[in-house]
Amino acid sequence: MRSTLALFGALCISGIIAAWGCSDGSSATTGASIIADGSAGPSADAGTIDPAGSGGGAGLEPAPCFGCGAPPPPDASADTAAQVIESMRIEPADATLLVTPGGTAVQPFRVLATFRGTPGERDITSRSVFYVPDNFLVGTFPLDGSPTFQTRLPNGPNDEPQRTGTVTIEAQATNADDSPATASTTLRVVLNGETRLSDSALTTDAATAAAAFTGEKSSTRAPRLVYPTDGVMFPPNIRNLDVHWTRGGPVGTENDLFELTFESPTSKIVYYTGCNGGSGYVANTCGLTLPATISSLVATSNSDSSVSLTIRGTKLTSPTPIAFGESTAITLNFASSPIEGGLYYWAISAPKAGFGAIMRVDFGAPNAQPETFLPPGENGLPACIGCHALSRDGSKLVASGGSPSRGNLVFLNDLSKDKVSPDWLILNGADAGAPVANRVNYASFNPDGSQFAAVYSVDDRHDAGAPETAEQDRRTLHFHDGTTGERVSEKVFPGRITLPDWSPDGTMIAVTRIADAAKADNPTVEPMQGGIEIIKKTADGWSDPETVVPSASGKNRFNPAFTPDSSIVLYTESTCPTGGLNGWLCDSNADPSSRIWAVKPEANATPVALTRTWRPAQSTDIKYEPGDTFARSAPFASTHRGRKITWATFASGRRPGNRMGAYTNALLVWMVALDPAKILEGQDGSYPAFFLPFQSFATSNQIAQWTQKVVGGNPAPRPPAPPRPAPPPRGPR
Repeated sequence: MRSTLALFGALCISGIIAAWGCSDGSSATTGASIIADGSAGPSADAGTIDPAGSGGGAGLEPAPCFGCGAPPPPDASADTAAQVIESMRIEPADATLLVTPGGTAVQPFRVLATFRGTPGERDITSRSVFYVPDNFLVGTFPLDGSPTFQTRLPNGPNDEPQRTGTVTIEAQATNADDSPATASTTLRVVLNGETRLSDSALTTDAATAAAAFTGEKSSTRAPRLVYPTDGVMFPPNIRNLDVHWTRGGPVGTENDLFELTFESPTSKIVYYTGCNGGSGYVANTCGLTLPATISSLVATSNSDSSVSLTIRGTKLTSPTPIAFGESTAITLNFASSPIEGGLYYWAISAPKAGFGAIMRVDFGAPNAQPETFLPPGENGLPACIGCHALSRDGSKLVASGGSPSRGNLVFLNDLSKDKVSPDWLILNGADAGAPVANRVNYASFNPDGSQFAAVYSVDDRHDAGAPETAEQDRRTLHFHDGTTGERVSEKVFPGRITLPDWSPDGTMIAVTRIADAAKADNPTVEPMQGGIEIIKKTADGWSDPETVVPSASGKNRFNPAFTPDSSIVLYTESTCPTGGLNGWLCDSNADPSSRIWAVKPEANATPVALTRTWRPAQSTDIKYEPGDTFARSAPFASTHRGRKITWATFASGRRPGNRMGAYTNALLVWMVALDPAKILEGQDGSYPAFFLPFQSFATSNQIAQWTQKVVGGNPAPRPPAPPRPAPPPRGPR
């Protein structure tokens, strides 16, 4: 792609910690007897208050240390049939636990099981161990596996902030033959009550700030929320939420104190701050990145739910409060589950520099931050590297080296290897040998990474070091071996093609079909007058192409990308100026008019306009052109209030609220939630988009590619391993 891409405080805690939906110990089952097996274990009473945060929980007996030593061998004369667990469950199931900011809450559990040849259920809590296999920064069990869950607080200012959200609760017990039996349930930890906090930069505390909003309400002082966009959907592990707004207030006495309120049915978080803004923001506008603690509590406590956000503004005076203004409320939605995986994107630091680095983010890490994964000119790499693609499991990478037109193959087939390993680079993008014989412009891996499909063609006017490509090469899809990176077969199309995407189910490949009427020297890296075609896997190869979205006069349709279940193709469409079919405003390279559409991967399918994705932040721009391009789907799905949600990222030149990029027309990576069922019904299933908060605004960021996990590097911390369960009790002698 063109390097410019046209280029683009005081703490008030209230509420009582309790649990919702938790049964009491007397109602564990209906119509079934429960037999004590050793100790009956703790009852499943509602969440216990632990105001001191000691971890013990009021009224709880000290937990035995299960599995702390070598367990005795099972008695050979034991009734082994009676010790084989047939079913096992945890009580309470799918409970909700309320916690206040800065406080802790505990929830005891117990395990009930049925045994082969024995009627009724037994309480086997005393011989079970408990464990949190995911989201353990919300809370966990003692290291001995005893049955009381406790929420977590940070150990210091540099520790991860307090979190809420949904965790998986697992319990494991051992049969007489030493085989394990496991049960699981969920526990949702949510924020309770009202909390008021103030920005550390304010010269006043939260109580004093709150008193400033006791005057009369005035429309002339009303600020207006600019970002996020009303109705946006976030994953619950979004970090460092940005909020931007207009200052409000009469000229000369503009507001300088603001009250942000995030309110849901269970909680209310109020945050006091100044205007902030300044460098990197549009002049005389306000905004901030919320502290990680606030962002985390708002998002994780409201997973699978929604929050209302309002902002009030006033002039901080003393001793008499003056009038204040209040914005219209907007809604922020949060999906039910966090998004994981790796995100790799290209970042360039100056217009027309052409020397971009491939950045990597472990989205599932507790404190995700980008790292420079492939810097140009280092570790044997060429001075320019980009147009990358990765295998879905995150173990392999292919990229174009030298320049987008030159396309010397850069290939790594095991990203777990250290960069100093002599076999880290399989093909290094050099100007000779296999990197030249296997050139690529764009590529896409099959589901298991055993092959990737790629295109290559060039106009020698763009790069004197790359020879002019024969016309047939512009019509050819090359298949490369996923271990060596070298070409092994090909598929010739009736016309010129580019930008392939291999479906996650492996049965289809979508391409951009360049119209025959497009100018003859049209390079593959900047296709014009495009349409969308697919080929389908057959018993002996690949079918003839089918037109999904045809090329059309005045339009350029390009860059197809499948959603995770292969049922939908996302693509970009730009509208060409009159007489500009072959100009830079319509060449698929961050065209100002470009927008994301969706379509079924079927011949002559009806496209769906994702108009909510096109919606800008509530800005004051007179003219708005999003410049959205290169959509790519994350390989995960979530839900929101019972509806399936998928995610996609794209590069966009739209203004990020009140913030500004490093230079004019710089691109940023944005993310959007999609409702696939609505799209398949022909409706707009998109939500408004948001920019990824961890990316640098000093670079232009684009070509974001997803993997199921990050391979190599510094992996996210994992929960400690559970202890070994106690053996079953000895049988009669």
